[in-house]
Amino acid sequence: MLERIDSDRRLYVIREGKGFTCLGFEIAEEWRRKYLEFMGEADPAPNADPLVGTPEHFAAYERVLSRAAEYSRAHDKRCESFLHPQLIGLEGKRVEVVEDYGDANPRRFYVGKSTGWAPIHLEISRRNSHGGGAVSSRCYRSVRVVGQR
Repeated sequence: MLERIDSDRRLYVIREGKGFTCLGFEIAEEWRRKYLEFMGEADPAPNADPLVGTPEHFAAYERVLSRAAEYSRAHDKRCESFLHPQLIGLEGKRVEVVEDYGDANPRRFYVGKSTGWAPIHLEISRRNSHGGGAVSSRCYRSVRVVGQR
């Protein structure tokens, strides 16, 4: 699955079907730790973890991801660690957000939530849309409800 490591851009390049996708080193580590937390496991040896940006680290990430998916199925429990904290409870509502960085212009979208064992919030552009992309911000300066679906 791991095609190569782009150390300059700090990315794992992963073969996905007929193409490729990328996963940042720090994101892989953050997600690995969140999956461990979801399963109620402490990091087995925090000081002995494989070095971020190595094939060993990516393999450790993949092992934990696989175990977390199995844990979810076995316990009939969803990992909600990846939901945006400022949007929890706003699913189905139209919100106006202002990013915490860069552009101070507000933008609007309906808050959706993906399915599966590790859901994420989605930015849905219109009421009649059938999906949307992942929420792109880690933190908003402001979130205001402006309507409902």
